Amino acid sequence: MVFPHRFNTHCFVEARATQKTDLISRSNLACIEFEENDIIPNTITPNGDGLNDRFEIPILGNYYNSELRIYNRYGSEIFSSKQYQNDWPEGDIDSGIYYYILSIAGKENLTGYIQIIK
Repeated sequence: MVFPHRFNTHCFVEARATQKTDLISRSNLACIEFEENDIIPNTITPNGDGLNDRFEIPILGNYYNSELRIYNRYGSEIFSSKQYQNDWPEGDIDSGIYYYILSIAGKENLTGYIQIIK
């Protein structure tokens, strides 16, 4: 089952002045549309304040049959979950960079990193 997605459009403006005079400038406008649910945060701060304490993956609410595996910087698997419930990390974990592989049935694996800041 797939639920409806929301779309966001973000526009960026770049203004530059030439080296000869500050009176001449040029701007470019670029708009990018993306699915809001495709964003996977890459930084968490598990300090107990209730903000960004867990690795939350919004896209998982739209899919069944998923598996999340998390590895430390040495390549050792430190966490694995089928049907991940946005509950990692539990307990004390060192600050640093961790890597994940998210497998969703019928889609390519999503990979990335998570930075833990304490």
